[in-house]
Amino acid sequence: MTRQTGNVPLEAKPTSSQPRQTHFWLTDEDIQFTDDWAYQLRRNGWQRATRSACMRVMIHLLRQANVDLADVSDEAALMRAIQQALSQH
Repeated sequence: MTRQTGNVPLEAKPTSSQPRQTHFWLTDEDIQFTDDWAYQLRRNGWQRATRSACMRVMIHLLRQANVDLADVSDEAALMRAIQQALSQH
């Protein structure tokens, strides 16, 4: 599916694997968790560990988890579906 903006088509899915900046709305606790995680990773030797790197890893794992979204209608249901998929791996 391609959308047109002016004379430049915008693909529905990026054709490049280059990272792009995006925004996540996170709670203070979520931010603290990911920042603490990145800090610990840097202390362990991964000097370029960032919040974004942690999020990308989680997304890649979820892509592999084959999460069943059939009955998901809210955030709590999504969490349960993800937990179930991860427990099967």
